[in-house]
Amino acid sequence: MSGKIAVIGAGPAGSHLSYLLSKNGRDVTVFELKSPHKKKPCAGGLTYKLFSDTDIPEDLPIPARRVRYSRIVSWDDTYVDITLQHPVTVVTRKDFDRYLLGRSLKFGTRLINSRVKSVERAGNGWVVSAGATSEQYDFIIGADGIKSLVRNTVSVKFRTCEFYKACGYYVKELGEDKIVIKFFHGFHGYAWVFPGIEYASAGICGTGDKYRTPHLKAKLAEFLMRYYSKDQLKNKSPFSWFIPSMPLVNFNRLEIAGKNWALAGDAAGLADPITGEGIYYAISSAEILATCLLANTMEVYPSMIYERFGQNLSRAAFLKNMFFAPGFIENTVILARAGPAMQAVLSDLYSGSQDYISLKRRIVRSVLPCMKDVLCTKKWRNLGRAFGNVTQIATKFRPW
Repeated sequence: MSGKIAVIGAGPAGSHLSYLLSKNGRDVTVFELKSPHKKKPCAGGLTYKLFSDTDIPEDLPIPARRVRYSRIVSWDDTYVDITLQHPVTVVTRKDFDRYLLGRSLKFGTRLINSRVKSVERAGNGWVVSAGATSEQYDFIIGADGIKSLVRNTVSVKFRTCEFYKACGYYVKELGEDKIVIKFFHGFHGYAWVFPGIEYASAGICGTGDKYRTPHLKAKLAEFLMRYYSKDQLKNKSPFSWFIPSMPLVNFNRLEIAGKNWALAGDAAGLADPITGEGIYYAISSAEILATCLLANTMEVYPSMIYERFGQNLSRAAFLKNMFFAPGFIENTVILARAGPAMQAVLSDLYSGSQDYISLKRRIVRSVLPCMKDVLCTKKWRNLGRAFGNVTQIATKFRPW
């Protein structure tokens, strides 16, 4: 693609894509209204697979924190502490986004700090109206998040069953040194406390068509008041946003490209349906899209996306209901408390080195060693519950 390219959105997908295109001599304009100094509603966790699978350097030239521990809390308050083999790198999103955009601008990307009001077809190209100006472009890219104007123009809006609602607080005084994940009985989602650079992120997410925001806020408040003091929670500011969490059927039919347009990152629905992780998929989709644009092979972009991680995300969507079933979380925590085999599985899930496609085989291999550890430590009362996990794995991880 050698014409003028408009990228709507300067988050990880838009900025990284612009950098890759501009570095190779393409004429790129990025539209972004948000200030680079504004807090972003994201914990800023960068997983091991981001650094191992993309060209983002692990030694980022911005403040970063390595989080090496996590606590997973079941609905009945049973918990397990895990040492992460590959620590999660925590940055502030304002620093990370500013770094990515800055790289792009150095190679000649043009930045327009105005809200895009509309994108309209104009012959074989597009007219982008932002602020008081309108300009014509040959190709348009939607990297403008789950409420993407580009997506809503060229495709269809996300339905409520296709995203998580999320809300929470930035909290100054929590001082956690570990990631805390809390599950609830019969709840399709989870709460978290995520340590950061300037503040901790304490939040909750739930499937959009099942929960209203007041319900989420009440459940989060119940969790926070149970585990933290009022003094720890007094200095906080709220946030809310939406995270893609696509159902199984949609990953085989994602409409992410067409005549002179494409979507990347959240705008394309590319995020882990269980955890909501999106930065890795934003960066990866930007790299794939850049490869296709530079080689003038846009017709293969959707198939390359699906080949890279579409099958894994489909598997995650298939397993989503099971992950939030009380018996599965409870038994997984029990087995992880008993021995290192299940802890290693959970650690690799955090880092992204364990995919969902081979997860069944890995868990089955880990169950018997964990049950042996239960017997050796004479935790007899947990044996029956752990054995129930074997039955659940056999029935829930059925072919799909």
